[in-house]
Amino acid sequence: MHEVNQGKERIEKAVRREKTDRTPICLSGDFAFFQYAERSAIPADYVNKFPWALERALDALKQMKHIDAVSVLGITPGKALGAVWMSKTRLPGHELPPTASWQIEEVACMQMEDYDVIINKGWKYYQKYYFEHYLGLTEEELLLSGKYMAYTDRKLQEFGCINMTQMMGPIIYDGLCAGRGIVNFTRDLWKIPDKVKATLDVIAEEMLADFRRDLAALQQRCPGESIRVGIAPAVRGNCDFISPDKFEKFVWPLFQAEADAVLEVGGTPYFHMDANWTKVLDYFKVFPANRCIFDSDGMTDIYKIKEALGDRMCITGNISAALMSLGTPDQVYKEAKKQIADLGPNGFIASGSCTLPHNTKPENIDAIIAACIE
Repeated sequence: MHEVNQGKERIEKAVRREKTDRTPICLSGDFAFFQYAERSAIPADYVNKFPWALERALDALKQMKHIDAVSVLGITPGKALGAVWMSKTRLPGHELPPTASWQIEEVACMQMEDYDVIINKGWKYYQKYYFEHYLGLTEEELLLSGKYMAYTDRKLQEFGCINMTQMMGPIIYDGLCAGRGIVNFTRDLWKIPDKVKATLDVIAEEMLADFRRDLAALQQRCPGESIRVGIAPAVRGNCDFISPDKFEKFVWPLFQAEADAVLEVGGTPYFHMDANWTKVLDYFKVFPANRCIFDSDGMTDIYKIKEALGDRMCITGNISAALMSLGTPDQVYKEAKKQIADLGPNGFIASGSCTLPHNTKPENIDAIIAACIE
């Protein structure tokens, strides 16, 4: 059994870049947790037997004992998984073979004239139309994905493991990009930049109003606590997709607005930074020191992150997906130890790269834990 409140205390000290009794551990990997408890499980089991599979994932976390925090656990794997990216979902045992990972299928049905529809009628109006006509999603299916989130949060609290992302900020840029299609959207950034910016402004205004309302409600449910909120409005706004000047015009205002909203209520922004952000790391220095977490997936050089932000932000580790699935426990242990030595001890949380892959070896999870507690 986890030591109640110890994990929360470790994470909060790491955010403040204070000394902890040991390196905190935060992992994300719903199916990887499930398979830890059910070694013969396949991805289709997590879809077709979800409530039971979730319970087994929670059982696995109890068995691990030393995991201080998890991220994005409890989302029901249904048709609406891809909705925030305006995309369809392909599920194992349904559209895909039972042993495959679920996939987000971009359908890119938005037309150029739809920018004017969004500007004149609003994002919620357009999004509802898109969900119904192009994705075939009902309101019931859209609500289903979050059905077990509150339950999961309560169960985690019972054994002292915290939910690192109690809520997520709106996915603004990536939703528009996926709806339009990445090739078309990239052309639009050059051909009609003002139209794209005006559309993003409309979407941001609507979604940030809801975000601030939800933040206030979450803070009321967690009095005296620094709530933790995931910030990832624009993975496709990274340095491998657009130039720094485009980032500054179209993407950075979204990061800043979401993080500022979290900071204003005393919360902790958890920047979930998949992809390569090397050229724009300095932008994140604007946020107050010892209040934020920068969570990368290995595409940004973690040593560059340490150099740019290590005196201001808590940094998460990034044991690679390849190592977790194909490496030996000894290799994982050595890499975890190296990251702790190079990037810790203060202001560092051991972690994988984004989410643990479906074929993560359970013994490799144990190797990360061993590296942190020995």
